[in-house]
Amino acid sequence: MLQSFIYLLQTIVGQVPEAAATATAAPVPVPAEVAVPASEASQSMMSYMTEGGPVVIGVLLLLALMSFLSWILIAMKWQQIGRAARQSKAFAKDFVRIGSFNDVSRIAAKYPHTPLAEMYEAARRELDARTQAGTPVDPRFVRNVQRAMERTARGGMAQLEHRLGFLGTCASAAPFIGLFGTVWGIMEAFGHIRADVSVLTTVAPYIAHALIATAVGLATAIPAVIAYNHFIADLRGISVELDGFADDLVNRLDLSIARAANRPMDTTEYRIPPDTEGVL
Repeated sequence: MLQSFIYLLQTIVGQVPEAAATATAAPVPVPAEVAVPASEASQSMMSYMTEGGPVVIGVLLLLALMSFLSWILIAMKWQQIGRAARQSKAFAKDFVRIGSFNDVSRIAAKYPHTPLAEMYEAARRELDARTQAGTPVDPRFVRNVQRAMERTARGGMAQLEHRLGFLGTCASAAPFIGLFGTVWGIMEAFGHIRADVSVLTTVAPYIAHALIATAVGLATAIPAVIAYNHFIADLRGISVELDGFADDLVNRLDLSIARAANRPMDTTEYRIPPDTEGVL
């Protein structure tokens, strides 16, 4: 019994170095990495976008349409709002520099794309109506001019803000639309799991299709939100210019009426003052 145990121990001890040497002498080969060509990678990306389910493809088409329309709107508003901002600043500088409103009438034609020129024309029309009617120029007239300018300013700002809401909708809704496509694709992936096929092999293509929807949604929303914030900042600057112009114009009218009221009374004292004729 003892001899049998000693023999077994000697056998085990003698086989361990041999097994270790065999393991050392024959290392396991490591497979080399296979580089995927860029063309195949781009083709696989396109296949992810075209081989998804009908819901995922519908989401991608909707996001592509939203992105196309938002870029067209960005280009249009970039030109319209940028031009209005530049002309508003230039017109405000000329208005401060020029003392007579008759001179302002001549330069207003140079700035057809700014609400400031439209506000001046509204004030001028109000004064012309008073002149034709022969009614006196008093504080009530100044309030009428102020209301006319405010109405014109609101119309000009509404025109500049027209369709900006679509950019806000794209910026806020596009990520959620893409997320909806992703969730739907993952649900489809779990629905195709089978017992005889590897889970990763079954689920991976569907998840890849689904994640493309989220990527396209973000690609649609990011430019829209950047452009929307930029345009809103420009519109706020234009609004400040409009308020300043209206206040300056009203102050000049008040000053003109006050100077006319200090003159000796005659038959034309409470009619259109000569100073106002030269100011508007």
